Amino acid sequence: MPVSYYNGVENNTHPTWWKDPALRRNALWVSLSALMYGVKGYDSGMLNSAQAVPQFYLQFPSLKNNSTLLGLTTAVMYLPGLFLPFLGAWLADKVGRKIPLIIAILGAMLTPIIQATSKNLGQLIAGRFLMGCFSSVGAVSGLAMCAELSHPRFRAQAMSLQLSMYYIGNILCSSVAYACITHIGNSEWSWRIPFLTQSVLPILCLPLAIWIPQSPRWLVAQGREDEARKILANLHANGKMDDPLVTMEMDEVANAIELERSNTEGWSALWRTKANRWRTWIVVHSAAGAQLNGIGIIAYYLVPMLKVVGITDSRQQSVLIIGMGVMNLGMNTAATYVVDRAGRRPMWISSTLTMLVCLSAITGLSASFQKSPNPAIGSATVAFIFLFYCGFDIGWMPLGTPYTTEILPFGIRAKGIGLSTVSTYGALCINTFVNPIAMSKISWKYYFVYIFMCCYLLVVAYFTFPETKGRTLEQIGVVFGDLDEDALHVHRGNVDLEKAPADLQIENKPDNTVVTLAK
Repeated sequence: MPVSYYNGVENNTHPTWWKDPALRRNALWVSLSALMYGVKGYDSGMLNSAQAVPQFYLQFPSLKNNSTLLGLTTAVMYLPGLFLPFLGAWLADKVGRKIPLIIAILGAMLTPIIQATSKNLGQLIAGRFLMGCFSSVGAVSGLAMCAELSHPRFRAQAMSLQLSMYYIGNILCSSVAYACITHIGNSEWSWRIPFLTQSVLPILCLPLAIWIPQSPRWLVAQGREDEARKILANLHANGKMDDPLVTMEMDEVANAIELERSNTEGWSALWRTKANRWRTWIVVHSAAGAQLNGIGIIAYYLVPMLKVVGITDSRQQSVLIIGMGVMNLGMNTAATYVVDRAGRRPMWISSTLTMLVCLSAITGLSASFQKSPNPAIGSATVAFIFLFYCGFDIGWMPLGTPYTTEILPFGIRAKGIGLSTVSTYGALCINTFVNPIAMSKISWKYYFVYIFMCCYLLVVAYFTFPETKGRTLEQIGVVFGDLDEDALHVHRGNVDLEKAPADLQIENKPDNTVVTLAK
């Protein structure tokens, strides 16, 4: 079998992943994390789709007339995300990644049944709160499993697959709602079935979660190096225990865990140095900004937006929601494959600027429609709503998690991601609770709040978001001032030995140079 190389390190896998048994197994296990993102995508579109189902409001009339209750019902899903991710992280380190993941999947299977059988609003809210609890506990393990099991050759593609599955889950939700409106629109099952169908993806996930290998990193942390090496060899080298890439990965994991254990700094490390304060600023703004740039109105309350411009037919609303999901899937998938070519800064700036222009157009058109209800104005508004989401898909969606991860050095990476998660859920709680209240009170005038936010975020991205394209994780430290440029006087396939530090260990490989900086 032909061998491949990763960053110059020989690896016992076929250059084409689908022709290689180990990489096919690896893709199977990584797909579990992607399916869990599909569950998240389904739920994010649930209440948006439900608002287009007439029978839903007949069952819960208070949601139609009380915007505060509608906001609470939506936001309650995200409240556990303010504190339970820390419990999920603790469990993932204490008992391994699998157990929290299985707990989350079981919860995702059962809580839709609670919601679908709701007799009153209290039961629906309780079901959504419980689903948020289970989701928050399992979120850390799902992401960790994806990163720690993925072959390094397609780790980036694995993260892209998760983002794509989010929109596939969203499309599935809106499609089920549309089918129910069309075929059983007069039955109470027209709203119960979409909620019940939430259990399908978790049911598919459960067998994978039971049989998925344990995280090699967690096994090494428990002193079970032989088991970890066996898993990495099985998934990354077709069982070759002495494979050079597997050996390198084992060394990196052991060194990282040693560094982690020697790091006794607390949360104050996030703001102790100028470089880390800069990173923390970016983490908070990229996480919260992804929810406060106006996308929250469309993602969770598109139906009220459509009603403002005269689109009140439930089937027409559902078709537009489906179309939105399909467009998002295509745009986001395309964006994830050009990020390394286009660069981070151009994508951040063009994304925010596009959203600002489109939201300004939506505001003006909505105001005009209120004065003169012209169907052409309504159609133009819908077009700009789609373009607004396109703007989100080319920057804020594909960059959020990867950018945050790559700018954080290992010593504060876990803390930074925790802060990012809390910032995201905090912004979601504000978004989902306040938006319906504001929309019912001041209608399209509320868009001015998000126009201001887009202006603010555009300035923040332009002046404080650095370019990281073409740099390794270590080289990004130079951008933030953590590392001297002379310490990284190394080029692909070429090392200037006179200028390189004396403690630089160099190993020549077929297509480039592997470099290790001593502590």
